Amino acid sequence: MLLYSLDKIRINDSWYCKEGDTYHAFFLQYPEDGDPAGMWTNQTCGHMSSKDLLSWEYHGTVLKPEKGLWNDKGIATGSVVKHNGLWHMLYTGTSENGQGGLAVAVSRDLMTWERVGAGPQIPTAVSYPIDFDGVTAGCIPLADPYIYPDAVDGKYYIFVNSHFEGRPENKHGMTAVFTTEDFVSFKPHKVAVLEDCERMETVGIWAHGGKYYMYGGIVHHTYDENGAFRQVNSNHLYVSERVDGPYIHVSEIKFPYEAEVDGKRPYIAKVITDPTGREVMLANVIPSGAVGPYGIKYLYNGEIELYKLSEYEK
Repeated sequence: MLLYSLDKIRINDSWYCKEGDTYHAFFLQYPEDGDPAGMWTNQTCGHMSSKDLLSWEYHGTVLKPEKGLWNDKGIATGSVVKHNGLWHMLYTGTSENGQGGLAVAVSRDLMTWERVGAGPQIPTAVSYPIDFDGVTAGCIPLADPYIYPDAVDGKYYIFVNSHFEGRPENKHGMTAVFTTEDFVSFKPHKVAVLEDCERMETVGIWAHGGKYYMYGGIVHHTYDENGAFRQVNSNHLYVSERVDGPYIHVSEIKFPYEAEVDGKRPYIAKVITDPTGREVMLANVIPSGAVGPYGIKYLYNGEIELYKLSEYEK
């Protein structure tokens, strides 16, 4: 079933945080009567909250493109963590002049957000030197930063949808790791995953049983015999012994059949802890909204099984 949706508004990727006993969802939104192919040109960041992950209250728009400034085209996926008593959102901003990137906004109450600086802290479409298995590679960040919510050894690890410079289409999909200690200075760190795909979108990381798990949305470009283009998206699971990787592919993630909305399957998901302390997955069915939450059963072979919360309960 849909957890949250909006009348006459399309909803894309969501990301989450929790303050006290309240969950906060931030998500991409654009008008239903807009052109889906041009959604980055009018996309904004919406906000909802919930006490139980089932009933959600809409709080309106918290970030939107600003004409005349660097982020004048649209908002794309981000992530939120609390650092030194202040909430920090690292989000994707797009620009009409190609000067987009990953930028910081801050908030004290998760309701009102203020942008930091006059431009992106991590410009995109720029090559950064990054470690790949002991050698230096070229990383071209694209979008979708995910901040692992807990600092490790004083650093926050940020996972970014990127391209591996010099590799061809459908072979250069990469999740790169950047680090920061203060959300002012960001450094390229290492390659977490290099995948034979076009992009690794909107990853999410969570810890369980001494291991780190990664959700990744995988994109492939395909062409038929007439050269017509088609994009194929799928949901995948990776695992690592370290928070920063490398991550190893485990399997494709299968959602319960009830997750389908209007003939569409979920794509883009995050794992959070529900009010009972149980790890659950929430997913987007684009453009309808969010579905779930689904319980997670960890299997002996490293895979996971998602289930309706009424199942497997003791």
